Amino acid sequence: MIVIRIQSTVYEDMYTLCSEIADMCKKFGINVKGPIYLPTKVLVLKYRRRKKLKVYRCKMFIECNESEFRRLLKTIEIPKTIRMEITVTRASHRESTH
Repeated sequence: MIVIRIQSTVYEDMYTLCSEIADMCKKFGINVKGPIYLPTKVLVLKYRRRKKLKVYRCKMFIECNESEFRRLLKTIEIPKTIRMEITVTRASHRESTH
């Protein structure tokens, strides 16, 4: 299973990237859970009066191996406003024994 954490200061870029990933997963026949939108993080900039920076966040869970995921990522263009954190986890013990 692969967990993707996506952060962006531009909501539209994050939304389109999540929908592209979900569409490509459906096209390749890969199970995907999400996107799960997390609360917006608001950063107050001290050096500017009344200036706030909003960071939009979401999570996606993709059930595939690394090679399939690399092939999937090559087909998607990622904007510069996006920050992605990708974590590869093994299947849980319960899933692997059945």
